[in-house]
Amino acid sequence: MAIRDPFLASKPLGRSSSATAEFNIASLAGDPTYGMDIDTLYRHPLYGLCYFEYCCFDIKKQRLSITAAGPNRYWRPKRRPDGTWKPGHSGKYRALWALVQAHRGHLFIVNFVSLDDDPHHRHPISVIHPLVMDHDQGFTQEQRWITTFDQFSAWLRGFNAECNQGFPPITEYHPSPIPFPPNYPLAPPDLVPPP
Repeated sequence: MAIRDPFLASKPLGRSSSATAEFNIASLAGDPTYGMDIDTLYRHPLYGLCYFEYCCFDIKKQRLSITAAGPNRYWRPKRRPDGTWKPGHSGKYRALWALVQAHRGHLFIVNFVSLDDDPHHRHPISVIHPLVMDHDQGFTQEQRWITTFDQFSAWLRGFNAECNQGFPPITEYHPSPIPFPPNYPLAPPDLVPPP
């Protein structure tokens, strides 16, 4: 892909390093975190700022399918058998949502199975595009796209390339609604969950 503006491009992504996360964990010394990391942020010429949150789905531990996964399942804290509380994930998603709303952007939550568990990309990918969030209930309106790795990769690569087209100064943003799901079949019939 030709780079139109060398100041827009970053280096190609390599294997992820956990050094940053390990440093943050060590620095917090076991304290609960009230911060969050942003997995990927795109500045799209039509859709504005688009935040991608990637959630690795552990097929060995989960009792539900990836097509049912999403932040609402973990929104509220849950009481453990020993009486202690397991924190929910609502704080992270509330903060992400506030960031998205402040920038009139879009949030995409991508649930995938790790490459260690799915080296041939046979498991479906679930992409959630939240539209409305309730502080207590979670995302009350959302669009979901159940897709294959190849379809998601093609869409993401196209989306990434569109971000190379340049964009107006951030003060002149008037983001358009994003077409979602993309113009692909939602999934091969064997990957669509039963009703």
